[in-house]
Amino acid sequence: MNRQQFLKVLAASGATLDTDCEDFDLNVDAPKGKVFSDTGTHCICIPYNNNCGQSWKSEAYKEAARHVSNGFRDCETQDCDTCGTGSYA
Repeated sequence: MNRQQFLKVLAASGATLDTDCEDFDLNVDAPKGKVFSDTGTHCICIPYNNNCGQSWKSEAYKEAARHVSNGFRDCETQDCDTCGTGSYA
């Protein structure tokens, strides 16, 4: 999967790309007030460079798209700092 295809998946879902650069992980945030259905987290972080410097970005895009495709559910944490209702939001 390439970047354009991945961004289309994100746009259709309401999720947002937090970080996408050659030296870091691919970080995707669930829509505000939601968590990823399969992980129960507000964000997924997928590494795409191995120790030899070879990029696995297309595989990271596929993995992130799989999480997005699995959908979201409402965050049920009362006073959640990530959703903006907690004391640290």
